[in-house]
Amino acid sequence: MKFMFPLDDDCPANLRKAFFDAIDNSTVRTLADEVARTSAALFGEHGRLAEIRQAVLLAEATGNCVIETLRARIDDLQQQREGMQRAVADLQRFATEQRERVKNDLNSCTALLIGGPSRIDSLRAKVRNYAQSRETMVTKLRGAGLSDDDIRRTGVKPTPDDLAAWHREIADIELGMRRAAAFVASGPLYDVGLLSGDSHVAK
Repeated sequence: MKFMFPLDDDCPANLRKAFFDAIDNSTVRTLADEVARTSAALFGEHGRLAEIRQAVLLAEATGNCVIETLRARIDDLQQQREGMQRAVADLQRFATEQRERVKNDLNSCTALLIGGPSRIDSLRAKVRNYAQSRETMVTKLRGAGLSDDDIRRTGVKPTPDDLAAWHREIADIELGMRRAAAFVASGPLYDVGLLSGDSHVAK
């Protein structure tokens, strides 16, 4: 398995998910930054002594001189730095490819998350005003000369079926928004099963 193991085709799905979950966790990011700062402070203050000590031991073991050992150490660190730069670029490329793969789903989710709340507010207003709307309609029909029997035969809008449909639509939009939010948050892996409630990603 290569250094950037989440991008390895052989990486287990649960390990890949654990990596991206860790990156997405603000506490993990904060602690990792603190580790890096502490490490930098340690080597900034005492790195010379530590590197000389290690170079002397390696020179003794390999038969090289201390200067050659330190130069080799510099080359190794530069290669590691370049490797990390490539790894970061690989991760960024992977994230871009994954977003492109689910672009239509992301667009739909974004539209729902933006427009859903106002649609729900509109439907809830209809639900709140249901009884008043029916009373207003009855008053208008009576004003037009219809009798109560005529009104019963004609029917009054909105109907109980309308009310039930509004409740169902509110529930559907709320469910869709929860699924959309979960899907967007699942990036960069983007578990499309979350959109249908059929996710099988290991927890």
